[in-house]
Amino acid sequence: MKSFWQRVLIVCGVASILTLTLISVDYYAQPIIAKNAVLNLKKGVLRANAISYTDKNVEQVFRSHIQEVKIGDHTFYRTKDQAVSFTVTGPGLWAPIEAVVSLEPNLTTIKGLAVLKQAETPGLGSRVADPEFLARFQGKSVTPRIEIVKPGKASGKNQVDGISGATMTSTAFQGILNSEIKKTADIYRGGKP
Repeated sequence: MKSFWQRVLIVCGVASILTLTLISVDYYAQPIIAKNAVLNLKKGVLRANAISYTDKNVEQVFRSHIQEVKIGDHTFYRTKDQAVSFTVTGPGLWAPIEAVVSLEPNLTTIKGLAVLKQAETPGLGSRVADPEFLARFQGKSVTPRIEIVKPGKASGKNQVDGISGATMTSTAFQGILNSEIKKTADIYRGGKP
């Protein structure tokens, strides 16, 4: 019986040490993770506005080209040519998709998109983050709504060719863009500085 309790104490001791180690690593990693998330957002805003940067000069380029505008709880990113960018998030097929949308000053035409996070099927739905796919949105009208159609079928000012084999991810991305762009652009219009 004595050896049983010795084993229990050893297991509890090892578990306590491992738990404390994990808590310590998490505590020290959180600021690094937060800093990288901000940097990723800045890169996304620059990509969505076709502003060139390198990993070494992201901060400098962002400061010289982008102005942050707060309206209520929302943060907008305005360029020198008055394009307006903001983040959108919504459910993808497997996990949330987060992107930066940049609209021309008229707030009805897409200037560019950049996907910040996605966890869709590699080689299929993950192509929603490909620059080639995102370039298809440039110049498209968000009114009455964006339509992602079968590949090769886009003909309207608001239609974009979808991704072959990724219909559900394309549909989810379309839903995110349509609901979030309208709602967020209305907030910007209402509180425009």
